[in-house]
Amino acid sequence: MKTLVSFSGEDEYVPATVDKKLLLERLCAAMNSPNPNPNPNLQTSPDIECHSSQDSVIPLLIETGNHNLSNDDGDKEIFVAAVKELLQGALN
Repeated sequence: MKTLVSFSGEDEYVPATVDKKLLLERLCAAMNSPNPNPNPNLQTSPDIECHSSQDSVIPLLIETGNHNLSNDDGDKEIFVAAVKELLQGALN
């Protein structure tokens, strides 16, 4: 399953001291890495893997976007185009 992780470069709710690009990269790297079962008491089915090679996270940094993408119409189009591409890929 593919997941789109979008972050706005000018998000007014995130402190200016936060490196948003680095945060997005670290989040996506963590989400893309295999997740071994952290709880040894948790019973899992042997035929179900915790991570599949089909899983992937797609990062999207909208550099000029604010929290709700209301600064510039181009920001909304970037987001909608990325979602459209993700959904079209899911249908194929």
